Order: sequence, then C-alpha cells, then structure tokens
Amino acid sequence: MTFNFEKHNYLNTSILNLKNVVIREYDMSDGGFSIIKAKQLLPESTIKYLSNLSKLDRHIQIGKISKHDKDLSKALLDGFTEARKKFIDKNNIDTSIILSVKKDAIYLVNKLAKVTEFDGIKFSLKNQYSSYYYINGKEFYYSSWRNELDVKGLGKEVVASQKDYLLYTIKEIMRLNEKKDKCYMVKILKDVRKEYLNLELDFEYYREMNPENSFKLKESIGENICGLESLKDGRILDDINIVFNYINYIIPLIGLII
Repeated sequence: MTFNFEKHNYLNTSILNLKNVVIREYDMSDGGFSIIKAKQLLPESTIKYLSNLSKLDRHIQIGKISKHDKDLSKALLDGFTEARKKFIDKNNIDTSIILSVKKDAIYLVNKLAKVTEFDGIKFSLKNQYSSYYYINGKEFYYSSWRNELDVKGLGKEVVASQKDYLLYTIKEIMRLNEKKDKCYMVKILKDVRKEYLNLELDFEYYREMNPENSFKLKESIGENICGLESLKDGRILDDINIVFNYINYIIPLIGLII
C-alpha cells in the first residue's frame, strides 16, 4: 500500500509479521489542543479555559466544540496531517518503515526519532514492541520488554474476555517465536491445533473473537445464527460451532510462522 500523508488511519498491509525488531509508537502529546494552541484556532479566552481543564475534560470539550464548528474540525484534521508530515520529514523517515498511523500516532520499524518537538507540537515515545502479526484484519503488537500484547481492531470488552485464553495463546506464540527455532514452533503450533480441534482447551477458547463475542451453536440454520453469552444453560462444547476462531486466527497464525 502506498503511503498517503492525508490518511488519518493507515496500515502497511504488505507487512504481515515481524519479530525481534523494535517498533516504536510515537504519540502526539495532547494532540488536538497542541494544534489549537500552535495555530490559534480558538479565541485566547477559550484556549485559557481549556488549558485549566484536566486532559480528559479538555478532550471532551474540544470534541463538543469541533462537532458544531466544521471549520475547526477541518483545521484540526489538517493540523494532524501537517504535524505527521513534519515529524516524518524532520526525522528523514522512509515511508516504507511506517507500519501504522492512527491520526495522532505513528508506528516506526527500527527507527529512533531524534526530532520530537517542533512548532509547539511534541511527539512522545509511548510504547515499544518487538513483534507484530497482522491476522484477520487485526494488529497484534507484542513487547518482549513488558511481556504484554496490545491488539488493535478488537474492542476493549473482547480483549478483556479473551486475554487469558486465545489472546494469551497468541501472546505466548509470539514470545516463543522470538526465541525458538522453526522446528520447535512447528511442534507448539501442531499441539495448539490438535488441542483446539479435540476440544481440550478451556471452553472460553471457543467464544468467537469478534464484536459479538459469543458462542455459536452448531444447530444454527442459514442466517438464523444462535449466539450464547455463556454455556451456563447446560450447553456443552459438542453443541458449539468452533470454526470461527480456527479459520480466522489459528490457521492464519500457523501460516505466518510456518
């Protein structure tokens, strides 16, 4: 995908997996308000009022103002674009190493930015990751320094529901893949596949990892898909359709490594 400075959400989908690298996430500090101050987009009295609020309240107020002021909304978006472009230019960043852009954040592969403050704008190093997988339209960022997995594209409730189950397994595979050889990883992945298909894992592994975040019944017909929030009604795993996570996560995960 060709990098476009105008895009406020960009992902280099040609990169499917990375390991033993340093992915740095640079975030604009208080981005919207910094742009407003730098470009004097609001009256001084309003800027002073906003500066006295907490960061969360300030963000909420700016959102309310820009919702009713389309000129401000456009000026803010233009300001984000300009700030990102200057950050990239001042640090001589080849756009091929830009993994992702999230409006006020830029993810760089194996690049340390030396110029992080300019024109009243500051980019701060928020996170560092050592591995990255792109699976089922979702971004998985693993940090070996923190032994933590961050996921982009899944809601907070879904992540919380799966953090000790399917997401834990993905995290462990990313961790091991940084240290072990391919033969070892083949064995691990074969074991995960077998255990999943044989229904040997905790039942929460079979909850579909998507916005609906439910168990699907085998007896569902056509578009009448029956979803369950839990299996407390007496249902057992033999009643559950386990295809979704297998097709959308386990098989692609195996494909990325093997």
